[in-house]
Amino acid sequence: MQIKWSKAVRHRYNYKSFLSGQKVDLKKGILLHAHHLFASAAFPEKATDVTNGVLVTEQEHDHFHRLYGVAGTPDQFKQFAKDFYGITEFPWEVPGYRVEIEQILATGAS
Repeated sequence: MQIKWSKAVRHRYNYKSFLSGQKVDLKKGILLHAHHLFASAAFPEKATDVTNGVLVTEQEHDHFHRLYGVAGTPDQFKQFAKDFYGITEFPWEVPGYRVEIEQILATGAS
């Protein structure tokens, strides 16, 4: 289920980092990670909920976890996005977001 979740998150973000807009570039060492907004260890019931995911680069992911540890929250991620990337709008706060994610899952995101 975790692989399906990761694929759905990647598809939702059009295979680009939410924070920087970067895509995978192996020559530059850019890899993408699906990040849990509610840490999966602390909130196992949300671990496979695709609305609990955001796509970031490996470097962005590591930076977030160096600052906030492994048990991050959506509020911490929002603060991180504001402080380091100037982002103030978040798709998971938009009405209808869950419907969009469910539609992505129904199409069998690959």
